Formats: sequence, C-alpha cells, structure tokens
Amino acid sequence: MAKKWSEKKHEGINPAMIIILIMLSVCFLQIENLFAAFSFNATPYEGGLDLRFENVQSGTKTAKEVAINITSDIGKQYRLIQTSVPLTNSRGAVISPQAFTLYTLRGSSARGTLGYDFETSVISGPMTIYTSDGSGQSNSFVVVYGLNLPIDQEPGQYRGRLIFSLEPVGSSSQSPVVKTLDVTVEVEAVANFEVTTSMGSKILSLESPSTEQSRRQEVKIKIGGFLGRGYRIIQRTAQPLRDTAGRQLPEKIILMSGRGGSNGQLGIGDSVALPLGDMVLYTSDNRGSPDEIVITYALSDASKDLTAGNYRGTLAYLVESAMPMQQGGNLDILQLEVEIKSIFNLSVNSDETGRIAFKDLKPLQPPKIRTSYIEVQTNTGQSYQVVQRVAGPLTNEDGKTIPYGFFKLKTEAEQDTKGLNYTGEAPVETGQMVLYTSKEGKPVKFNVIYKLGVPQDIASGNYSTSITYSLLEQ
Repeated sequence: MAKKWSEKKHEGINPAMIIILIMLSVCFLQIENLFAAFSFNATPYEGGLDLRFENVQSGTKTAKEVAINITSDIGKQYRLIQTSVPLTNSRGAVISPQAFTLYTLRGSSARGTLGYDFETSVISGPMTIYTSDGSGQSNSFVVVYGLNLPIDQEPGQYRGRLIFSLEPVGSSSQSPVVKTLDVTVEVEAVANFEVTTSMGSKILSLESPSTEQSRRQEVKIKIGGFLGRGYRIIQRTAQPLRDTAGRQLPEKIILMSGRGGSNGQLGIGDSVALPLGDMVLYTSDNRGSPDEIVITYALSDASKDLTAGNYRGTLAYLVESAMPMQQGGNLDILQLEVEIKSIFNLSVNSDETGRIAFKDLKPLQPPKIRTSYIEVQTNTGQSYQVVQRVAGPLTNEDGKTIPYGFFKLKTEAEQDTKGLNYTGEAPVETGQMVLYTSKEGKPVKFNVIYKLGVPQDIASGNYSTSITYSLLEQ
C-alpha cells in the first residue's frame, strides 16, 4: 500500500513545472544583473562635453583636470582603461605623445589604486587609469591632462579622442561600459623673433684697420614657432652712415652675406653691398615655419682708403606678412658703427738707417748716388710735411768735410709730383729741409736721390753724416 502511494506521489510532479522553475531562477539572476549599478562619468572641471585646450601657444605648458566618478555595486574588482586617438589637424600634423601627457592626481582617490602618479605620455594603446579594491566599491578621482608643445608646433585646430572602458577584473557576466571624451586643442599662430649680435650687444661695430674679428660681425635672427602664414624679414637702412663732421660713408664699404634659412628662402647672397633703404633678407614658406638665418657684415678692402672717423647709423629689422600683405612691427633696431682708425705713419727704406755714408772716396772718382725710399701712410685728411734734418756736412774720420755744393739731392715720384719741393737738384743744407708737402693729406710714395760730386782735391777716406726724416701734421 505504501509503495503505491509513493509511486502516485512522483507521478503527480509535472516535468514541465520543473523546467519552468529553472527558467524563472535564471530570469531572476538576469534581472538582478540588469539592475546592478556599474557606470561612470568623465567630466572636464571647466565644464562642457569635451576636453578643450584653447589659445595654446607653442613652446608653452598648460594642464586641464578631468573628474572621474565611478558607480559600482557589482561586488567585485574592476578597472578603468583608457585608449586614445592621436591629436591631428586638417593638414595631417599631429601633437606627439611626448607633448600630450597625463597623471592621476594623488590624494584625489579614497580607495583603490591610481595608475599614474607621475606625468606620462598619452599613448594610443591601453592605459590602466584606475583599479578598484576587491570589494569593487564606487569611487571618484581626478586625471590631469597636460600639453607641453614644442616651439615648432604647427598652429591650427587639433582633434583627438579619449576612450574609457570600465570593466570587471576576471570573468563576469557584467558587460564593460565604454564612453568617449573628445579632445580639442587650438594652437595659436605665434612666432617669436630674436635678433642677436655676435658680441651680444645692440651695437654692430666694425673697425678698420683691425683684427678679422672686429672687421666682421654677425647678426643672428631666430624665428621660433609658426606664424601661421608667410612672412618676410626686412632690413631697413633709413639714412647713410655719417661721422661727426658730416662726411658720408661711401657705398660698397660694408658688405653683407647670409646663410641658413632652410625652411624658406634667403634674399641675400655673398658679398652684397649694404643698400640704403629696404632689403628683403628672408622669405618664409606659406606656413610661416620656424627658421634661423645669420647675416654677416664686413668691411671691404676699400675701407683702407677712407678718411679716419667714426661713422654711425642704424639698422632696423622688420617682419612683414606676405599673405595678405600687412605691415608688421620692428623686430629690433641695432646701432651700426664703423670706426676707421687714424693712420699717420712714415716709413723710410735706405742703405743705412739714420746715416748716409760714402766710403773710400778718392780724387777724380765719378759722382756717387744714394737713394732713400719714402712712404707716408695716412687717412687723417690733414695736410702734412715730410722734413729732412741733416746734422752737418759730410765728414771723414780726420774731421775733413766735403765743401758745400758738392752734395746735392732731388725728389721724384711716379704720382702726385706737385707736392715735391725739389724736383731739380739742390744743395743739401745742414738743418731742416721740407722734402714734400701735402695739402689734401693723402698717402704718398717718393724717392730722395742724393748725389755726391767728388772734389778733385778731396782727401781720401770715408765720409758720412747723420740724417733723419720726420712727418709733421700741419
């Protein structure tokens, strides 16, 4: 009897009912997961729906904060992973990962582990920003995104994207939550112009005669950053250089040459005379790219023939936009000085310095000739005289002298003979004789030819006298 009751009991359980109970259990589990809290928000501190860096200049550093708020009650560990799309402008130029960085702000998280407490490059691959503890509780923290643009960063608008994925650690029925944050960077078109001289001052000084260093000077013009459009660098010489007496520095005394300008075109070749007015030194490319040029200023050989003095003027450097043509401002103004140092020298080349001698004289000998070669180097522009001083008549060892009139001189020159005072023979006088006079103060070369007629009754021997030459400014 008992056996039959048991069999009847089992026969009363419907298999379909068992299947329904199993399905309801699974459904309840799905509903539980469906209503589990697992989400996050990435919100810029400055507001808005995207991360914006506006009016950023190349060569500068800036940072923006993004607040991350995570809500979770899944009861297990999770992590927030970031990937990114590079910042790119319409021309295809990119902001390098080294210039776009992030770090997680230490102390902004109450629990879990922040991934980057030091500044690191934002890469396109996965970066684990945050990992929760084992309980998987809700949390919030701050990520700081920084820009440190190089000086040659191309201007324009760059767009990129940060992609965040909130996902459980290990196996889970919970699906990842993915959100994006667009990033916009506006790089301003700003160029930095720097003008420096090789001596480090605002004075461009050239000297003649001088060493090679002071005979030439360099001006370096450095363009940092992008201007965003083409431009030209202009040199302006408004007035000719003049000295204190009002004398004008002649043309072609200062020569220019240029080098550099790899991103544009130099407007100057080698050994070009400094012009009066405007001169295009450099033309950039259409983007106004960074560049560097060096202009060398040097004195030509003709500077040696200039009148001594200090010649002064100014050199202005300007930047001028080429698209459209707009007048820019002064980059810099340099004082240009040319010092022609005073020269006033006398050189004498003769057989014996300071003396004139005739050896082994005997009666009835033919006339004896001696020559002194005189050169005056001067650029003062002042009149002068070349003076000879003779200590006395030609005298031998016994004190005997050559009678007056036998010892004569004359002066000769290939050019500028009008200043010579003795173009015909004249007796050599004891004391001072003015050999040459220059009213214009110009350099000169001339010869003094001494002629001794030997008297018939001369006492044999060696005859000499002291003779000196002087250069006197009038």
